Amino acid sequence: MLCRREQWGSKTAYVVEEHHHVLIPWAEQDGSLHVLTLDHHTDVLASDRHFDTVAEAIAGLRHDEHIDYALRHGIIRSATILSTVNYAHDYHPDIQIVNFHNYPEYPDDDNRELLAAYYGEALESDYLRKCLAECDLPPHYILDIDLDYFKTARSIHPLDPAVFFELVRNARFLTISREADWVRLLNRDWERIDADYLEKELANLVRRAVTP
Repeated sequence: MLCRREQWGSKTAYVVEEHHHVLIPWAEQDGSLHVLTLDHHTDVLASDRHFDTVAEAIAGLRHDEHIDYALRHGIIRSATILSTVNYAHDYHPDIQIVNFHNYPEYPDDDNRELLAAYYGEALESDYLRKCLAECDLPPHYILDIDLDYFKTARSIHPLDPAVFFELVRNARFLTISREADWVRLLNRDWERIDADYLEKELANLVRRAVTP
């Protein structure tokens, strides 16, 4: 199954294995929604190939072309990406990338603690406030999360999740990309956590967010 529908408390989450499979639930909307994505990568490559249907696009796209495709075909209105790293250029004008990456991408003996601290901020309120101050988030949006956004167990266990909880509550629904291979690769120098662990912990966070 390319996409499974989960109920995390009162919030609906569509869970996919590869990120471009989020086109399945996105395409069921009316095209007016914004997408707020949390991702290690920016995933903004151009979808230059022609596909007559969303099903063909899902079969033919790579995992980093789906946002461009969704914008070109009126599936979404605009997108904001909060990314860990940013090497993107010449991407669709209705995409905004917010990024504060100023550490080396991979740990070594000299920067391991700095990098762990940066990764650990992933869902902290102070960090998310700084990101959101750089963009104008519309009131109607899909909260889209790629699990490779999380490196280290600390990154999925925020000390102050208030802003993330608000993002969850205000989202129309969630799309969750497991991207198990990328999760494994990006966590290989840390606790070696996997996509199953991150999905479970994220589901717990979302349930906490929507529980009165």
